[in-house]
Amino acid sequence: MLKIKIVMNTAMEEIYSKKCCGYHDLNLEIQIWNEGPGTLSVPSYLDLEGDEGVERVDNLMPHGTHKLQPGRQMSFYCYMDEVRLSRFDKLVMYDEAGNAYRIEIGAVESSP
Repeated sequence: MLKIKIVMNTAMEEIYSKKCCGYHDLNLEIQIWNEGPGTLSVPSYLDLEGDEGVERVDNLMPHGTHKLQPGRQMSFYCYMDEVRLSRFDKLVMYDEAGNAYRIEIGAVESSP
């Protein structure tokens, strides 16, 4: 089971842009937790679902597929226009076994 929390205007952008990797404008953080008993392999993409259909977001950092042990947490980051995000109802993450994990976009938190 994958738990998801999304944070708009995350403070982590500073780390990626200045201290680490030279990436700028990473304002959306997607925190995930493996709450299941087994390891999950989670690829670095998500879908946004809404009345307009489904839109794939495949520019998540870090890139690739990541193994997440039971009880562990990690975060993905990307740039997301807040107006674009507001056009969708759900954010969907996947594991490599084909399971989909949805969260309501209204659950977005904003960093101070």
